[in-house]
Amino acid sequence: MEGSDKIEVLATGGLSNAGGRFFDQSIVDYVCAYMEEHYDIDLEEEEYKDELQELYLKAENAKIQLSKKSRAIIAMKIGTVKQNIAVTREQFESMIHKMYVRTESKVKEVLEEAGVAVEELDKVLMVGGSSRIPYIAEHISQLTGKEPSREVNPDEAVAAGAAIYASLKTENQEKVCFEDVCSHSIGVVVLNEEGIEENEIVIRRNSKIPVSEKKRFRTAIANQSMLQLTITEGEYQEMTDVTTIGSFEMELPKGLPERAPIWIVLTLNAYQLIHVSVEIPEQNFRKEYDIKRRANMDEETLQKVKGMLRDVEVS
Repeated sequence: MEGSDKIEVLATGGLSNAGGRFFDQSIVDYVCAYMEEHYDIDLEEEEYKDELQELYLKAENAKIQLSKKSRAIIAMKIGTVKQNIAVTREQFESMIHKMYVRTESKVKEVLEEAGVAVEELDKVLMVGGSSRIPYIAEHISQLTGKEPSREVNPDEAVAAGAAIYASLKTENQEKVCFEDVCSHSIGVVVLNEEGIEENEIVIRRNSKIPVSEKKRFRTAIANQSMLQLTITEGEYQEMTDVTTIGSFEMELPKGLPERAPIWIVLTLNAYQLIHVSVEIPEQNFRKEYDIKRRANMDEETLQKVKGMLRDVEVS
C-alpha cells in the first residue's frame, strides 16, 4: 500500500490443475496421437516407457522454444522410425486455450472477492515460468488493460516473496505490518440427514488472519460415546472435492441425548497454523488440538469415523 507501512492481502485464489506441466502434457498428447495415427505406435505401452519419459523433456523444451519462435521441432526415434514432428505456436495456443480461460475466470473471481475493479489495478505482476508464454501475457493484458510487469524474474519471484514474507514476520521487524488472508476455506466433516459425509465450512477462504470462528453442531445419536473430528480444506460440500488435513478421535461425556450441541472453534493464526477446540458447555467438556497437516487418512482410520450433524432445525 503506497505511502503506508501496511501490506494487506485482500483475496487469494488459484487452480491446482493448470500451468507448466499441464502445458507440457498437451504437447505430449499431441505427439502421442501423431505417432499412433501415422505409425501405429502407442507410446503409453510399457515397452516405450523410456521414450515417453524422454518425450516429456522434449515437450518442455518445445514449450520454452515456442515463447520465442513460431514453431518447434520434436525429434522422435523409436526403433526404425524417425520423425521430426513440428508444433507451431498457433497449435500450442489452441492446446492451452481452455486452461487459460479457466485461469482468466479465476482472476475475475478473485478480483470480485477482493472488491477490486480491473480499472483499479496499479500493476499486474507475472510470476512463474509459464508467464513467459506470449499468449498468456497478451490475454492478461487484454483482460486488465495493463501491460504485465517484467520487473522481477518470474522463476525467482515466489522464492523471493517467501523470503520477504519471512523477513516481515521476524520479531525485530517493527516498521512493516503484513495482513494476510487464508488461501482456502477450513471446515469439518458432518453427516447429512441421510447419513452421508459432507464438508461444512467454518472459516471461509479470504478471511483475514488471524481469525477464529465458532460453529454449533450436534451429536448424531443418543448416548454417543465417541466423536471423530475431521478437519478439511476446500470450498465444496462433496468430500471428493476437499482435502483432509487432520483428524482426532475423542471420547464424549456419558449420557448425551440425541442431537446434543457441540461447539467447534477453529482458529487460524498469522502463520496459517490451525488450532481446534471442541466444547460441550452443558457438560463442562473441552478438548483442544493443534493441526499437523497431512493430506490423507489411512483406510483403518476412515472406518473409525463417528458422526456429527449440522445444527439444523428439527421439525
